[in-house]
Amino acid sequence: MRYAEQHPLGPTGFLPRALYRYDVSLTSVLDLADDETLEHLGVPASQLVDDDRALTQHIGELAHQFGFQAIFNGFATGVDTVLAVLIDNLRSGHLGYELESTWETLDDVPSDIPAARPEMDLRTGSRSPRSQPPTSR
Repeated sequence: MRYAEQHPLGPTGFLPRALYRYDVSLTSVLDLADDETLEHLGVPASQLVDDDRALTQHIGELAHQFGFQAIFNGFATGVDTVLAVLIDNLRSGHLGYELESTWETLDDVPSDIPAARPEMDLRTGSRSPRSQPPTSR
């Protein structure tokens, strides 16, 4: 919503919207929430949440070129996390999805928009019980 509120179109200019829930299996993730990764890149965490998107776009382009399947980082608001999947680089990865809700008007948009919550420790690859693939559908 922050971006939509700052955009000349305003929030209603971004409607209608569909919210999907994704199930991903990845082997190569650039973890920008990891201090060692940021130190190696020479980038302070504060620059990743700056309103100027030039640095983050450049990092995204490099991650794509180097074959990373996704980029893991915190939201620009400083609250919660986001996983940006680079679909062109999935190769052996998995990407499944299902429609969770549709927003036609501003009244449809929840005041507490659901955030991405990875259910897998990206550093160790261990999954929580909820993130295990279903046995049947």
